[in-house]
Amino acid sequence: MRLHCNTFGHWKDILICSMSCPYTQRCKQFQKWQEEGDNKVQMWNRIMDYLRKHPNNAYELLLNPIASKKTREKVVKRYVCSRDDEIKILDEEEITQHLLDGVMFDEIFELGREMEVQIRLVPAGKTKKTKKT
Repeated sequence: MRLHCNTFGHWKDILICSMSCPYTQRCKQFQKWQEEGDNKVQMWNRIMDYLRKHPNNAYELLLNPIASKKTREKVVKRYVCSRDDEIKILDEEEITQHLLDGVMFDEIFELGREMEVQIRLVPAGKTKKTKKT
């Protein structure tokens, strides 16, 4: 699958967009393509196939915050609640319901932002070469 890149003005493969382009998170064409059908699943399958075929290539995993599509959209705050070595992620209503039911939590932390994993290829100049012994 190829996508026209307005930033660089040429056609690129989706695999290159997702693993090499620094503008992937801000690219409207790429985001639109991902939202159509099961394209996101296809993209992850292609990335995993690539990593299996090229296991010696250097890559890094990035955690990127998922931006809200609409800035006016109400964001539901979620909390990490721990009790007796059990961890749950709950919103305020669920915490209130648990407290009314008599369930007390040891610790409650506000969950920052939802994150998504992104796999990036490391440029050849930035890879560290190991010494052979």
